[in-house]
Amino acid sequence: MAQGFYDLIKKGDYAKTYVLFSDKFFAVTDTSKLNNLLKAIDDKLGSIENTQLEKWETQVITGTDENSTYALQYVVKHKKFESKEFFTMVKEDGQIKIIGYNVNSDGFFEPEKK
Repeated sequence: MAQGFYDLIKKGDYAKTYVLFSDKFFAVTDTSKLNNLLKAIDDKLGSIENTQLEKWETQVITGTDENSTYALQYVVKHKKFESKEFFTMVKEDGQIKIIGYNVNSDGFFEPEKK
């Protein structure tokens, strides 16, 4: 899931990432905002050179109100800066979808490298 997301980002196919996100995500962030965010990350931090899964967590609840949630933390080496990227995902209708995406990087507060 996340690797497919990063493969699309590397190609600049931001719109193709939309199918990976839950409708719950788009209830608070529309596609144009997501597109602008992904472009801004690429512009400020640089293109993705490497991704490494640092931590992951799974919670599965069975019974009458079944629920599956997943949390992934990646260290992403961009051309200009490194970031920590966090995904929160849920299982909906048999498919895992992103409901949260967060990017932290000191690069957002640093002057751009030439």
